[in-house]
Amino acid sequence: MGAISLPIVLDPAERLGFDKDAVFHCALSHDGAKAFVVASHLKICDLRSGEIHIAGENHGFLGMAGDAESGRALLWTARDLYSWDYAEESSTLIAQWNADVHVDGAVPLASDQLAVLRREGPRSIVDVFRHSTGSVEYRFEPDGGVTRWIGRLGARTVACGQTAGLVELWSAPDADRPPAALTLQGHSGPVLRGAAAPDGRHLVTTAADLTIRLWAIEEGAVLRGNIAAVLEGHTDEITDIAVTPDGRRMATASRDRTIRLWSIPEGRPIKTLVDHRDWVTHLAINRAGTHMASCSEDGTIRLWDLETLECTGTAYGVSRFLCLTMADRVICAGDASGNFWTLEFGAADRPAGDEVSARRFTVGGRVQGVGYRVFAQNVARKLDIRGYVRNRPDGRVEVYAIGSGRQLADLKVALSTGPTGAQVTTVEEEDAPISDRSGFAVA
Repeated sequence: MGAISLPIVLDPAERLGFDKDAVFHCALSHDGAKAFVVASHLKICDLRSGEIHIAGENHGFLGMAGDAESGRALLWTARDLYSWDYAEESSTLIAQWNADVHVDGAVPLASDQLAVLRREGPRSIVDVFRHSTGSVEYRFEPDGGVTRWIGRLGARTVACGQTAGLVELWSAPDADRPPAALTLQGHSGPVLRGAAAPDGRHLVTTAADLTIRLWAIEEGAVLRGNIAAVLEGHTDEITDIAVTPDGRRMATASRDRTIRLWSIPEGRPIKTLVDHRDWVTHLAINRAGTHMASCSEDGTIRLWDLETLECTGTAYGVSRFLCLTMADRVICAGDASGNFWTLEFGAADRPAGDEVSARRFTVGGRVQGVGYRVFAQNVARKLDIRGYVRNRPDGRVEVYAIGSGRQLADLKVALSTGPTGAQVTTVEEEDAPISDRSGFAVA
């Protein structure tokens, strides 16, 4: 149930006309039919037809915030801010700063407002713009040192985490109420990340002190907030947070190689997931709240069923993943080598059962002299597959593998991708007799 199907690995340099550059951000349309990919350009991929086009010039984009459902997003470079209209598929320059300014992040707010976090010398500044006019309507200047992240809480409230351990909230003014501010104290180290429940009533923050703090927030004429729970368990830096659409559960990822699931209303742990073999870097939960995706320094993307809390599929990458997002049945990710990945799940089941068999895979393309055999060996060892990999005289690579149907399906997914520098064009497979082998060797 819910297994990841054979991934479509879209190589920006070779297949889609991307620059060979890191993919910093990706977003999906509500129906999962289009992907919006930020490398040096912003590019739009039609995942059904495979067509792609460049949206705008090469601005050197560093990030994107917003979603297709809301119809509006923000794009930024180090010093420029653009408004992006999903329907028109066009961008408009909103603001530009001088060489002393660096844009660190941005979030869209309600009622045509947006907030931009920027550094100007030693100061962090949050400007609230009017989206339609590009004019600054309000400015916040954090007091707790350099700001590490910016997020949205509710319709009009901006949350920021500071190096001094403070969490600062500001509500932009409107016709019915003046601006409001609130400082939350409790962390003993720099506040590194935060996420809000969709209803705006809870804020989750993590810090260098390795604690997770759950705050109950009340928006109104006066901002109010208090600590609802302090959650502990991670033993290394917490790298990402994801909250379910119903606001009842959250997941945290860490360099300690675990993902921890927590109950928000009860402020307690639910389960620790330990399948990844290296730092877990990113999390994403689909809009239905049925599945979660995670990616790791171990080079894998894993799919989790949020009902059973079990890993139901794994895909193997070639370099560090820098971004991750989900629609209902699609996972997208970008990596440091400039590859943009799309993976469908739930559409096809893997070969079933634990019965051991042997397969011979013959891989064609640019696969010799690019580290392909070592890559295949590393994947096979992770999967606990026996066999060997060797170069063939005709320029192809042969992989002989012994394992269960699920293990061999996972291996084929990885062989179809290969390491950075390889270009896999074909993967042929055939049944093979089972031999008495131990381990997995490079022949």
